[in-house]
Amino acid sequence: MIEEKILAKIDDKVITYDDVQNFINLLDPKTQAALNNDEGIKKILNELVTQELLLKEAREKELDKEKEFIDQRNKQEENLLKQYSIAKLFSGIKITDEDLLNYYESHKEYFVTGDTYEASHILVKTKEEAENAKNRLEKESFEDVAKDISTCPSGENGGYLGIFKSEQMVAEFSEALKKLNKNEISDPVKTNFGYHIIKLINYNEKSIISFEQAKEEIKRQFLALKQQEVYIDKANELKKKYNTQIFLND
Repeated sequence: MIEEKILAKIDDKVITYDDVQNFINLLDPKTQAALNNDEGIKKILNELVTQELLLKEAREKELDKEKEFIDQRNKQEENLLKQYSIAKLFSGIKITDEDLLNYYESHKEYFVTGDTYEASHILVKTKEEAENAKNRLEKESFEDVAKDISTCPSGENGGYLGIFKSEQMVAEFSEALKKLNKNEISDPVKTNFGYHIIKLINYNEKSIISFEQAKEEIKRQFLALKQQEVYIDKANELKKKYNTQIFLND
């Protein structure tokens, strides 16, 4: 197998194709793409050989017995053990669908969608241009007029703005939008950007997201709360178990 192919050997230490690929896989995607070729593999291989040579020399010089190295190793070991301890603590957390449903029922305010609007518009510089555009709409489609004269980039898409909340638009635009019925077209509306002709395509009132739709988000929120609860409880338990004194005043 290619993964077992030996690419280099230093005394009894071998470096395989798989070692090189594992090193590359630890890099960011852009760098991976740049190195996943013959030249890149050769470059990484040389790097791994150099690192192995430095390691061999360090062991010969017994650098691993120097106090500074031992202190660094102990600190890294402590940090790793802390992280492992927290992971073990959290691994005992069990979450059931009943837990999630109870959380959903008691926190429904977190799962409410606001009013949303779907609309298109035509934007021009002057009121006269806006009135002319409104007149053209008696015989032409909104999309065609928008493509022809709208100064907004949305004009290329027939003036379509997509789905949005009213507060995402300037006040004058939002107020005019709220007065429209579905498929109704506004009179010219002035804003700092110019004059708009607005067409309301659809309106959706605020609604509650169903449990099934929100389940994954509920699980993330509930798990975070449980982890915090377990972490704090464990900390308080250990403060009583071990002689703990905190001298920083609140």
